[in-house]
Amino acid sequence: MTVIAITGETDLHSLEVMSCLRAKGVDTFLLDFSKFPRDLEIGFRQGVVIRSGDTTITQGQIQSVLYRRPSMPQVASQDPCIREYVERESQFFLDALPHIILVPWVSDPDAVRIAMRKPYQLIVARRLGFHIPETIFGNSQEAVEQFISSRDGEFAAKAVHRTYIRVDEEKGPLGVYTQRLTREQVQRRLDRVRYCPLIFQEYVPKEFELRVTVVGSQVFTCAIHSQQNERTKVDWRNYDIPNTPHEVYKLPDRVSDLCIALVQQLGLMFGAIDMVVTPDGEYVFLEINPVGQWLWIEELTKLPITSSIADLLIDEKG
Repeated sequence: MTVIAITGETDLHSLEVMSCLRAKGVDTFLLDFSKFPRDLEIGFRQGVVIRSGDTTITQGQIQSVLYRRPSMPQVASQDPCIREYVERESQFFLDALPHIILVPWVSDPDAVRIAMRKPYQLIVARRLGFHIPETIFGNSQEAVEQFISSRDGEFAAKAVHRTYIRVDEEKGPLGVYTQRLTREQVQRRLDRVRYCPLIFQEYVPKEFELRVTVVGSQVFTCAIHSQQNERTKVDWRNYDIPNTPHEVYKLPDRVSDLCIALVQQLGLMFGAIDMVVTPDGEYVFLEINPVGQWLWIEELTKLPITSSIADLLIDEKG
């Protein structure tokens, strides 16, 4: 039996899981959509057949699928109209695979796409019982002004989805980090709000932050002491890992159960949850990434996240 990983060739997290699976005696196959349709054949009649080079995999050989960060189909045609048409047809076909390859997926692509939507995340999290910051989404200048005028304290301005901008192919992506702003600073920028939707939240004071990685029914929690480093105080993704202490953390059972419930409610098998622990000891939910990273946490804390994902792919009961 074979576990398929749908992702790009540079996704180190998936490559680590595949290596772990092979060490456990399980065959793996990297399904990179950037090779489709030119160098990758996928056919379906009564079952899926995948051919890449000398490798052929039939549907009966597929045990499970790791779905993380798929590439886009690449088309060689120089004609932009033909290229756009073939790329759309290819993507439409590939989107059907979860409904054709009826094995466990970690996680189901449709569930991943829905879970990526931060407004929906917050609605589900609040409904389950998480404490979340007061939040407004969108590009309405009037609504944002009303929001900040009705509250004291500071605010966090965040991207709705993508936390980077590709401005230069040679230099790589530019990070888009959370900004901590006073009411006056937001007011001075109000005229810019209409140009791009944003998230504005009441700023939550931090004692430290948590990265909670849920794999099936297992919970792995890392405390990130972001407040000990000036660079990471507002957004720990402004990485300074050598100078930002990380340690294993034991969540209260109530919060741990909420994290599992959130992942399950979103239809996922995996989720990376970001939370804040306030100076008063309150646990505040910020967001969940259904395809989040974990290798740096595993390296710093020795939490067995990769092995647990591999085990989940072998036995989906988690």
